[in-house]
Amino acid sequence: MAKRKLVKCEVRWDTNQGLWVFRDPINGDRLAARIKAVMMQVAISWLRYYASQSLGAFSLRIYKRNGQVQEERTYPRASDPKRSKG
Repeated sequence: MAKRKLVKCEVRWDTNQGLWVFRDPINGDRLAARIKAVMMQVAISWLRYYASQSLGAFSLRIYKRNGQVQEERTYPRASDPKRSKG
């Protein structure tokens, strides 16, 4: 089975607009919300849908307001990188 390349996606703070933003990896739409939890739910639901439709494997990075990575998730979960032996 060939390994699928992860498509990178982000939820991050846009200081110019004062909003949390997410760019749709399939059609390029830019989504924005004032509340981070709302934007995370939107991003997660879109990526779960795309993964269920076999449109690829996705890596979602969620950033803090100061620009540091808070967490990283993969969809579908089977696309998680495997642990190395060493």
